[in-house]
Amino acid sequence: MPRRKQKHHEKQTPPPQKLKWKQKSRHKSFQSADAKRNKLKEEGVENVKVRRCGPDGSQFKVVVGNPLEKKAPKNKKGKKKEKKNEPE
Repeated sequence: MPRRKQKHHEKQTPPPQKLKWKQKSRHKSFQSADAKRNKLKEEGVENVKVRRCGPDGSQFKVVVGNPLEKKAPKNKKGKKKEKKNEPE
């Protein structure tokens, strides 16, 4: 069998971040954190998680995700910018 040629390794960029996560509250038990998460979901918050935190994962935090605004693409080097003033 013929061997396949190895392709040059290209840098793979991670997928873009879609949500900005902020901590809402911190709890000593999962049950109280889960109750807070369910309350937030009833209020209409879509992206809510319970995450372990603290020393040895002994605490739980409720985090809420807000969508990020998309930024306009930057001009790359070597590309000419359009002139603002047109010749008369």
